[in-house]
Amino acid sequence: MNPSRARKQKAAYSLSKRIFSYFRSSTGVLLKRMDVSFVSLGKKQYKRITCIDNYTPIHMQDLLAQVARSRYFPKTLIRYENEIWVEFVAGDIVKKIDSHFIQQITAFYSYLYQRASKSKDPENFVGAALIDLEFLMDMELFSEHEHEQLRHLLLSSAPEKAWVGLDYTDALLKNFVQEKGSNRLVAIDVESLQDNRLIGFGLAKAHTTWMTQEQFEQIIAEMRTNETPDFYNYYLFVLLCFRARWLKSLFLRNKMKRIKPSLLTDLISDHESITAPSRKTT
Repeated sequence: MNPSRARKQKAAYSLSKRIFSYFRSSTGVLLKRMDVSFVSLGKKQYKRITCIDNYTPIHMQDLLAQVARSRYFPKTLIRYENEIWVEFVAGDIVKKIDSHFIQQITAFYSYLYQRASKSKDPENFVGAALIDLEFLMDMELFSEHEHEQLRHLLLSSAPEKAWVGLDYTDALLKNFVQEKGSNRLVAIDVESLQDNRLIGFGLAKAHTTWMTQEQFEQIIAEMRTNETPDFYNYYLFVLLCFRARWLKSLFLRNKMKRIKPSLLTDLISDHESITAPSRKTT
């Protein structure tokens, strides 16, 4: 049998978008320093991620190896110098948020959060969030008075110890597919698998962008029963850290239409409602 010689590559983003991004880099806008394309080899397709350094793909390969047996992420084909290739998973982007999908998300994050999580002093996360809040105030997203209230809320909600470990941080619906044939949930944005993260960031992004409060409470109620680290007991702190970091990132990437200062300022008056749901009793 002769090996297939058919090769084809297609950029993940259009040429016009890549040119536009290149020129934006000279206007004080943060840009993603990765190039993504899709390569067809014979009858198989792969996602090719090219980084500007060698360390990043090595680290990505290591993290993917840690979760490989779960089959929640694409398989790694190869890591070569500043590139990593992973399998392309054929399936449908999640569009319908039904009970089955919520069960899949619960199982997915429970698996990640239970892996090698450590309880640590949250000092570094507190310090980073304080910097983020001050920056947002300096950019006039909220007043000095609101900044002081948010600062107090952050410090008062910080736990003595916080869980740190693996997280899938960019939990947008477009970053999940349900595999064709098996309907298995796969997290396709492998760049978003990160370690040494404040556990709960991924769920906080989902909760902020598409997940309803009822769906969030269903997930936490299940996590209370399956030995997931109890980040939900200080979820207000996690939510504050996430939203401050996310809004800062949106601002620096010039995503002005997506910035909603109320995501933070509403917590000043509504923080008492941001609590973990109680364990269900029968």
